[in-house]
Amino acid sequence: MALFLALTMLISPQVATAVTPETPTIVSVPADQPPVPEATEVRGVMSWYDASRNWAWYTRGENPYIYYAAAGPELRKVKDFRWGWEPYRIRITSTKTGKSIIAWIVDECICTKLVDVAPVAFKALGLRLHADGIGNVIIEVYP
Repeated sequence: MALFLALTMLISPQVATAVTPETPTIVSVPADQPPVPEATEVRGVMSWYDASRNWAWYTRGENPYIYYAAAGPELRKVKDFRWGWEPYRIRITSTKTGKSIIAWIVDECICTKLVDVAPVAFKALGLRLHADGIGNVIIEVYP
């Protein structure tokens, strides 16, 4: 929950909302909060991959990345990433469903897609793993 709230505050510096099963809580962000940096927008195709099957470092431990992603060659032209580098966040919006998530680039791929994401991230965007398989997306890359 803390990670969700922190990410929400980075995206929307005015007001961040944390929702729990019991009751919603609204947390105000201080006025001196630095502005959210401008994002670079990229459009392309996304697919999914399950890195938990090969015990990738980012899927295990006390704080695994739930919405992990691997940057394809086109996304790496916008912001370079190599395996072992510090992960960075992106916002992915499905053009089919309009749903958005914040994902973390933690890996690179040699795929022909813009990005490969975790199965749970693919589902969170309102897409079906085997029926849809791929999806058109808008990705916002944050500095």
